[in-house]
Amino acid sequence: CFLMYELVYAEQEIVTPKVNLEPIIDELSEAERHAVGDLIDSMMVRVDEPKPDPMRQYYFDVLSHRALNPDKPIPEPEDEIMAPLRPPSSINMEKAQNFIDNIMYIFEIQPVKMETEAA
Repeated sequence: CFLMYELVYAEQEIVTPKVNLEPIIDELSEAERHAVGDLIDSMMVRVDEPKPDPMRQYYFDVLSHRALNPDKPIPEPEDEIMAPLRPPSSINMEKAQNFIDNIMYIFEIQPVKMETEAA
């Protein structure tokens, strides 16, 4: 029987509070609303059928690897597992990037450098 306890250290835990977006949406200018709408429209994806969960497959791969090779490091996910996490080829990322840049300009978004502590 396998039992997994995931230990999360305080510095690894990130709590994201839920935010009501309705007041924020009401304050947007027309240009801001159009910029967000254009970005959403450029990234629309057809949903034909449910896709398998890549995280679940990776979990079972890791579990099997750990059972058979307890002293070896856990392998990186296979390309087949990472493929569903990448943007689909139907999305033109160059076109979407223009809308992302437009949103960053209109909303005056500046990149934030994340600081992480080394263990």
